[in-house]
Amino acid sequence: MKTEQKKFARGLVIGNFCPLHCGRMLVIDPALSVCDEVIVPSYTKPDFNGCGRAVRQGWLHALYPQVRTLVLEDRDRVELSNNDAPEAQQRALVGWVCTNLLKCDVCAVLTREDYGDGFAAALSAYFGHDVQHICVDKARSPIPISGSAIRADPYAARAFLAPVVYSSFVERVAVLGESRAARPRLHQGLQSSRKQHVRPNTAAHFGFKKSGPLAFEDMFRIGLEQVAREEALVQQSNRYLLCDTTQLTTLFYSIAMSGRADHQLEALVERTYDTIVLCAHDFPLVQDGIRRDTHFRLKQHIWYRNMLGRKQNAYTVLAGPLAQRLQHAISLLI
Repeated sequence: MKTEQKKFARGLVIGNFCPLHCGRMLVIDPALSVCDEVIVPSYTKPDFNGCGRAVRQGWLHALYPQVRTLVLEDRDRVELSNNDAPEAQQRALVGWVCTNLLKCDVCAVLTREDYGDGFAAALSAYFGHDVQHICVDKARSPIPISGSAIRADPYAARAFLAPVVYSSFVERVAVLGESRAARPRLHQGLQSSRKQHVRPNTAAHFGFKKSGPLAFEDMFRIGLEQVAREEALVQQSNRYLLCDTTQLTTLFYSIAMSGRADHQLEALVERTYDTIVLCAHDFPLVQDGIRRDTHFRLKQHIWYRNMLGRKQNAYTVLAGPLAQRLQHAISLLI
């Protein structure tokens, strides 16, 4: 079936997308309805914490896989203009990026602002043909938010962010070690502040579904399931995602059971967490049918410390009575 041709062959939407919020999406969405192709260059100078190139590229790819994006860093392939540089300098930069990096020109530029007329005129002169300005959302839907306000407090601005964008600001907290008795209290203490979401112990859950002992071949699948559960739950979380064990635990048990580990599982261990807490082995053992003896717990604790040190991961050891552990953990997050 022949695809209906849209009004414009190629449209341009420009922004720093720090972060990509609903106001910016109100420009990209209409662009897709009137342009056969939409290009979305993104740059910022200076950079903003939590909105690096890879993060912005991930947001755009997740929400708009059909658009052609180019997220630039300063001195990457061009020296960027400062965010407060004169309009003429900014417009010349955009024209240069389109011609030299994207290897294309545009026939429409879409904005929600009055400056779009001058922007289109400058691009018309740069490309040597008419570029129209399409001012979308002329009624100016009330969106009482800005990128700077979101960066100041992304948690208060959750309503203005798509889940995949908001999840980038959720802090992932990894809980490692002999924490079976401490986890419920840690969970309860953090939940009282309504700032986290907890996922179950994936290895135990996977073993239950399998209805039998775990084998070497299962360990990478467990690691993948851990990742999938984290990525699903992080979009439902508030400020924190409390991760009950990580792929590091799965790696340890793979080596303990089989003396080896799948290289793909070792790659998953490179995932990062904002906060890592390691529960010391000095807490009384709570046997649930799968826990090992004290000697094994000590061996596991030392292995965690060696691995975290080797990878130069900052971590905090929770030790002592349960109330002390809980207070220490909450102090790290609030």
